[in-house]
Amino acid sequence: MSRKIFINTHIISGKNTESQYAYLRGAEMGSIYSLENAYLMVDAGKITDIGSMQNLNLQENDEVIDLQGHTIIPGFCDSHTHIVYSGSRETEFVDKI
Repeated sequence: MSRKIFINTHIISGKNTESQYAYLRGAEMGSIYSLENAYLMVDAGKITDIGSMQNLNLQENDEVIDLQGHTIIPGFCDSHTHIVYSGSRETEFVDKI
């Protein structure tokens, strides 16, 4: 299975560097970090890397998708709901996907 590489995009992320272990914690989560002219790599259905286009190393079988002018917010999940509600929110969940 080939990797999917989304290129030439703007990424808003919970990582403040390209380091693999630089995830935000605690009060840092109130900050938004932005990376212009970036790529996002997906391998076997999981995000495996993000970074500057200048650091991208493509492989022969990579599927490349150019997202020029678009923004990616990887890993963002809106889990907002109201506990006291007698109806179903199932259709709202599907609408968000």
